Amino acid sequence: MFVLYGTLKPKAEHQIEVENILAGLIEPSRSEEGSVVYNVHRQADGSLFLYEIWQSEDAHKAHSDTPHMQQFMNDFWPRRLDLLEQEVDAHTATLLETSSDI
Repeated sequence: MFVLYGTLKPKAEHQIEVENILAGLIEPSRSEEGSVVYNVHRQADGSLFLYEIWQSEDAHKAHSDTPHMQQFMNDFWPRRLDLLEQEVDAHTATLLETSSDI
C-alpha cells in the first residue's frame, strides 16, 4: 500500500476557497481504481490534513493523471503560495503489512 499525507494551512481569507477545492477532489478520487482511503480533515487551527492510501504507487501515479488532478495542478498549484500560509507539507510512506492487514 502507498500512502500520501500532508498539511495545508490556508490564509484566513482563503479558508473556504481552499476547503472547497480540496472537497471537490474527494469523491472523484475515492471512485478511482486503486483508491483505498482518500480523506481531508479540518484541524482546530484551520489547517487541512490530507490522508490517502492507494493499493500501489502505480495506482497513485494513475491518480495524478486523472482530469480532476490535472485541473487541480493547473489551477490550484500555481496559486498555492497566494492561498496558503506556507508551502504544502507533504509526505509519502509505504504501509507496513502484517498477517492481520486492514
